[in-house]
Amino acid sequence: MISSRLTRDLQEKLSPPQQINQLARLKFTGWGRLSERFLNGIEAPNEKAEFKTIIDLMWEESLNLQEILSSRYLFQSIVQRINEDLFGSSMSFGYHVVENYPISPPVKRMVWQALRIIKELIKVNHGKLPDKIFLEVAREEGKKKNAPDRENNNCLNSIKI
Repeated sequence: MISSRLTRDLQEKLSPPQQINQLARLKFTGWGRLSERFLNGIEAPNEKAEFKTIIDLMWEESLNLQEILSSRYLFQSIVQRINEDLFGSSMSFGYHVVENYPISPPVKRMVWQALRIIKELIKVNHGKLPDKIFLEVAREEGKKKNAPDRENNNCLNSIKI
């Protein structure tokens, strides 16, 4: 099944049947976290001014992902521009950053407070971004406001008898 699919999909790139059989025998576990749009949907010019995708460059020039994302190719700047279009630029800062996420209002409030703290840290460091930021979110220990007080209910139930 795998060899027939490899033959169908990659016939032009894998010419000898030996390569197809070798690939079919490989065992992989799990999946990568890279999207098809990232690997096959973004094209950038190579040294010969031909527009290639990341997968094409990996096949044709035997490069790894780190080499492709280097300054030698334009993929990194293209991905950054796509991310800015999708999520807004890093310079824009407002509640709209958190507003559209499908999370509860208390979590939105915590995230918004964390973002404001990070903005303040950047301002204090004269615009320099910190290397790492660690945030700890602790909830208050105590009774929930809407939870019924069991001790009072037990007392009332014993009095009603």
